[in-house]
Amino acid sequence: TRNFNSTSDFGRNFTEGKFGKGLVFDGLNDHVNVSDNDEFTLASGFTLEAWVKSTTSSLSGNNGIINKDDSGQREFQFLIGGSFMDCVALDNDNGATAYIGRRSSDHKNSFFNDLAWHHVSCTYDGGAGHSSLKIYVDGARVDKTDYTPASGFAAIRNTASSVTIGSFRSENFFNGAIDELSIWNVSLSAEDIQR
Repeated sequence: TRNFNSTSDFGRNFTEGKFGKGLVFDGLNDHVNVSDNDEFTLASGFTLEAWVKSTTSSLSGNNGIINKDDSGQREFQFLIGGSFMDCVALDNDNGATAYIGRRSSDHKNSFFNDLAWHHVSCTYDGGAGHSSLKIYVDGARVDKTDYTPASGFAAIRNTASSVTIGSFRSENFFNGAIDELSIWNVSLSAEDIQR
């Protein structure tokens, strides 16, 4: 399902990507929903990666890159804010605070607001602690702190939620372009990400 606020010209939301064409999101309501599939259940580990480019010099809020987190159906989140990135794994069976995650250092004055392409990735190795997640930007590891609070996380559970690209919970819309988005069912190494 696409919601690009267009009924006539589906091509108008493509832009020059990092490689070929990418999708451009207006920060107001543009997003892509991909129906649930068991292949998106990534309990034993994952890597979420993409090339992203903000089209504003004042990115703020929780801008969704990719997530599988409908209300009450929660698995993973990868978000960019004006001054941070979050990578979160969620345990749907154990309540609203049953998650683990990592948050990046402050990027507000260095990138994402620089109108340039950046490679971002979020990895999860299947473990039950915050250190099971890592965040990389342009090949460098940038996660600095645990995303808290968190209690009761045991594992990612299979839910019926869709995968959403360019928004978080059908709100918090990304303002920019996304290209070469990949979902891996393994936690890639730093060396793999840097290739």
